[in-house]
Amino acid sequence: MENIKINRQQLLELLCSKTRYKGDDGILILNGNKLYKIYYWNLYKSYSINGEEYLDSEIKLLKRKQAKFKYLKTRMKEFERLKETKSNNLITGILTYKGLIIGIEMNYLKDYITLQKASLIFKKEKIDKYYDKCRELVDDLLEHDIFPYDIHSGNILVNVHNDEVALIDLDGEQTLYMPYGYAKKYSYKCEDVREKIDAMREEIDEAREFRIHFKLGIYKD
Repeated sequence: MENIKINRQQLLELLCSKTRYKGDDGILILNGNKLYKIYYWNLYKSYSINGEEYLDSEIKLLKRKQAKFKYLKTRMKEFERLKETKSNNLITGILTYKGLIIGIEMNYLKDYITLQKASLIFKKEKIDKYYDKCRELVDDLLEHDIFPYDIHSGNILVNVHNDEVALIDLDGEQTLYMPYGYAKKYSYKCEDVREKIDAMREEIDEAREFRIHFKLGIYKD
């Protein structure tokens, strides 16, 4: 996994980018065919309100915390394991500033929409197809002892042209990179993850059924 070292000017450009939008765990910035997730979105507020000196002090504090847990070395090893999986085309590098992990670089998945949005557009047969592909990706991660617990229809992307499916947020706290052999030793833990997929499918089907019945006038507010 590449360690993409950025300088001060690049950091400020990312924090102040006009193409930024807020995600669940950071800001997302699109630049060409790359998407950057910046974890510490509040650094922008620190910089814009309090100036560069206050920003520097915050970065030093964060760096000390990360160094204590050897965070950079750990993350590099974890993301390197993704190259062995079918989800190897998402994260392309780790962004660091003076040794502090600022965020990640990802391939921009153009023409992809969330499964949540797709469920509002396409027929059930296609959604079931997406579900099966999602399960294959999850099973593949589990075989590599990677446990993606943060499974919901907003974290699954589908390509509207070729029906390819991708899992995102594999860098989040709810994705656990366990020791090799963990999945075989604790197979019941794998079922906990698969149950999340089944629960997601039930939610999608129930929401679809409700919309259909609502249009037919069976349900009324």
